[in-house]
Amino acid sequence: MTKTRKIDLAPAMAAIWGISEPAARIRETMLETTDSFRETDADGNEWAQIYLDNAIPTGMSRRSFAGYLRALQRAGLYKTQGDDCFGMVRI
Repeated sequence: MTKTRKIDLAPAMAAIWGISEPAARIRETMLETTDSFRETDADGNEWAQIYLDNAIPTGMSRRSFAGYLRALQRAGLYKTQGDDCFGMVRI
């Protein structure tokens, strides 16, 4: 039986996108919890819908989570969708 190791991409993604490592980790969590709804914008970027309650890390306050969402939004990796329950994460 072969053991599989998960590679921590957060440091690399943080450097590429110019965001903090915690923000990059939250984006990873968001990508793991996407819904089946997808869309492609005019620039060809693919976005996936997320239910925000599923993406909040255990123990993190909603206020802190909102701050990371704003950082991801400024980096072009997250956008709001309708109400406060759903958002879109760039794939």
